[in-house]
Amino acid sequence: MNTENLKYLESLYKQYNTTVKILISEVEVSYEEFPASIFNEIRAFNDHIARCYLDDFIENKIKDELERAESHLKRIIFDCFKYLN
Repeated sequence: MNTENLKYLESLYKQYNTTVKILISEVEVSYEEFPASIFNEIRAFNDHIARCYLDDFIENKIKDELERAESHLKRIIFDCFKYLN
């Protein structure tokens, strides 16, 4: 993975750690369960990132996968807001 993509990945994980985890914990406290829709988005987020590490994956496709992962990260945030609203 090139430097630009590594920085992009780092920013995604930073957003996950500083925003998403906090929102998810608030949802869990409010509902006393983990909503399936959020779990699904987390799975999809990680699936796109995991694809970047396949041995036969083409370098120029990595950015596409990271962008798709970012869209799932946004959906997690929107879902959390929906539950908390």
